[in-house]
Amino acid sequence: MNAELTELVDTGGGSAWRSMLTISAVLVAWVVVGACWLVTIAAQPSRSAAVGVGVVMILGTVCLLAIIARAARSRVVRPLQSLARQIAHDRDEELRRKEAVEQSSMLAIQLLSELSNDVGLQVSGWGMASALRAAEGYVAGDCSHVGLTSSTVIEVFVIDIAGHGAMAAITALKAKELLKVGLRSGLDPGDVLHWLWTQDHGMHDTFMTAFIATIDTESGLCRYANAGHPPALMICGGTIVELGGTGPLFGPFDGAWATHEVQLDHGATLFTYTDGLIETRDRSRSFFGIDRVKTLLQASNGSVSELVADVFAELDTFHSNRRLRDDVTVLAVNRRLEHA
Repeated sequence: MNAELTELVDTGGGSAWRSMLTISAVLVAWVVVGACWLVTIAAQPSRSAAVGVGVVMILGTVCLLAIIARAARSRVVRPLQSLARQIAHDRDEELRRKEAVEQSSMLAIQLLSELSNDVGLQVSGWGMASALRAAEGYVAGDCSHVGLTSSTVIEVFVIDIAGHGAMAAITALKAKELLKVGLRSGLDPGDVLHWLWTQDHGMHDTFMTAFIATIDTESGLCRYANAGHPPALMICGGTIVELGGTGPLFGPFDGAWATHEVQLDHGATLFTYTDGLIETRDRSRSFFGIDRVKTLLQASNGSVSELVADVFAELDTFHSNRRLRDDVTVLAVNRRLEHA
């Protein structure tokens, strides 16, 4: 576009001067012919002479106008047409870029919804809530899930893929869907991790920690596996139990993951999270830490939605609303009291 504008305003080039000289010569000739016509009329005011010179004048004027139009077209109209085409092209490109951004935003929002698992599941006698906050943009390498394996079994897991941003988010979503398939095929939480490792879905180079559990909604029996993940916390009656590792983190090398059990009595809450929560630092470089999480659990009134909100409110206060260095995901499941 700049080149076209330069060509449009640059009248100092050789082509411009040639056009101006041509037009000037024609103008001089036209003036000479006009003068001759006037002299002829004055000397011999005959009708035939006047008509002849008039015809010449008309033809000269037509030729002059044609030359002027051609010069104007070559020096003004064509550059303007080219400029208009460039502007239209740039407009279309900008529109395409805008549409691409809008599409990316919609994909990011959809991906965030899938990763954060905005819990809409309703199970009588149970409460569930989760939340995710990405370190970069809208999507993260963290993922949480709550669903039904069967009519009486809740499946729960939180996974943390190494890395941040879109690629980690895509890997997390892939792992989430595979874990759901494994659990719903009847595999125990420990076995489903090994099954995931054996699948040819590009997960072998992935480093991932995970807490995976199934909960019987009638008995409250929770069966879980922890693959190098921060310990989940179970609180009941003010007593907190840490549900630590049952095997290595998920990675390029095969491993064995055991399945352990814990009882969730009425009033008990299962709380799991990613390391981005407890490893967040304040301005003095102190960690948020697991003890702070335990304090929040002990102060909870049993509402998992309020518990999740309180955790993030405390996190914001702790690190002064600065940008997180790691993704943070929390998930809480509560077995309500019998009289609730």
